[in-house]
Amino acid sequence: MALIQHRQIKDRLEANYIPAIDVSDVKEAHQEMCALSRATAALAIVYLADTDIQTSANSIVDGGGDNGIDAIFFDSAEKILYLIQSKWNQNHSGSIDNGSVLKFLQGVKDLLNSKYDKFNHKVTARRTEIDNALSNATKVVIAVAHSGSGRFSKENESSFADFQSEVDETGELVSTRVIDQGIFHTYISSGVQGASIGEALQLFDWGWVDEPVRAYYGKIAASDLVALYKKYGPKLFSKNIRMFLGADSSANRGIIETLDKTPENFWYFNNGITALASGVTRKAIGGVSREAGQFECDGLTIVNGAQTVGSLASASEEFGEQLQSAIVPIRIIQTQGAPDGFAAQITRNNNTQNRIDPRNFVALDPVQERLRNEFLVDGIDYEYRQGEVEHSAGTRLGLVEATLALACTDHDADLSTQAKREIGRLWDDISRPPYKKLFHDGRTSEQVWTSVKAFRRVDNYISTLQVTSTDKEKSIAIHGNRLMVHAGYWRLVEKGHAEDLNDVTDEELQNEISALFAELNSYVASKYPDNYLASLFKNQTKCREIASALQGE
Repeated sequence: MALIQHRQIKDRLEANYIPAIDVSDVKEAHQEMCALSRATAALAIVYLADTDIQTSANSIVDGGGDNGIDAIFFDSAEKILYLIQSKWNQNHSGSIDNGSVLKFLQGVKDLLNSKYDKFNHKVTARRTEIDNALSNATKVVIAVAHSGSGRFSKENESSFADFQSEVDETGELVSTRVIDQGIFHTYISSGVQGASIGEALQLFDWGWVDEPVRAYYGKIAASDLVALYKKYGPKLFSKNIRMFLGADSSANRGIIETLDKTPENFWYFNNGITALASGVTRKAIGGVSREAGQFECDGLTIVNGAQTVGSLASASEEFGEQLQSAIVPIRIIQTQGAPDGFAAQITRNNNTQNRIDPRNFVALDPVQERLRNEFLVDGIDYEYRQGEVEHSAGTRLGLVEATLALACTDHDADLSTQAKREIGRLWDDISRPPYKKLFHDGRTSEQVWTSVKAFRRVDNYISTLQVTSTDKEKSIAIHGNRLMVHAGYWRLVEKGHAEDLNDVTDEELQNEISALFAELNSYVASKYPDNYLASLFKNQTKCREIASALQGE
């Protein structure tokens, strides 16, 4: 079987991918193997990012001096950076050796730390693009792709684990993947480049509606959804919705917590899945019973519920037993015979109507309305409701800026770190800290305005450093900006300056922040030389340590 799958993958690469691959930099004797290896990287990009072949081929950086990285692709819509190492195994049962994996992982560290002197011209020519990706990516996917059926060794798994611990031990920003023959073959056999997914789904307590469009509804086992995700990955989801945002996003933590603690209540607590299918056929198995039914779905795609499915899949190994007890609401809408544009309307409306995030609940807090009224007396516009136009400048401010300012000027460095990591967590529960530490009954508009004025001055100068600095220093100014505001603010206040920093001259402020910036760069280079900076400055333990060092504690 492995021999046949290996040959079929090669046939697909030669027919669809290799024509798009550039091997002009390779000696003729080695071009065939090089083309297959580079095509393997391109196929991995198509599989992971659901992009087209030419775009994936353009992401290839393989060649002399590539530092172990064979392809670099940034999905700007999803803000995911993909770094790929690929190998075409001549032996169908092959795998990838640990030396190659270690070289790749070191190359990833170098790239994450903007050490461009260690890379070839293919990488350096894309420096601006890569710097932008590193600054804006919310996720970095590190993937090893090979065509063999051989097992990814324990030694390789250990190297991946060590790498994860070193650069991003929380796993929130950096994830690792291994794409082997089995995954590649399943993908191409199901139809590369967007061919439809055909699957039979079992629904419990099912029913249907006929007008205006045929649709089925019921319950589906959480384990069945996980199996679908593991088989098809991102291809399971419509391109018109957000991909899985990761297990640590606010909403997804709640999904996993429900699975962990009360899996029997999952159906009650979860909004469920909406899927489209070009055709839906109920199988005869089960007869007329509505307790359970098998439904053959052609052209299946999930248009709402990516976070539910992704969260269940990410937690499936840790909470495997609970997964067996969880049931998810589902509806499958048949697009065959539907009016033109109806499927797009379903996708759009399912992802825009009735969406609630933690910020919406802030509007329920009377403290916010009191602050708004206090600000109005002083001629300041304060906007705290979701949907209000939040423009922060002059005598206007909004909830986001107020939250950032209060968090960054608080004595507790953890609040500034959380503001950088995920500001929405500061609004998660308006009845208790950290929200109540920022917006409590005794908080006055004057205190908020004092913090905002100080925050603006320090943050504005840090924004200047983000533009004028180069390489890794620029990344530190970008990713460490909230911690720098916190540390710089308290340095100035502890030197006797007013809390709004109104008595600090521009020259004094710039000298203080510049000195702090130099110390921060030196400390990071000494203590965390290989950490992914986007992860480092969202790690509360490490940021607490850095803040103490900068404060001389």
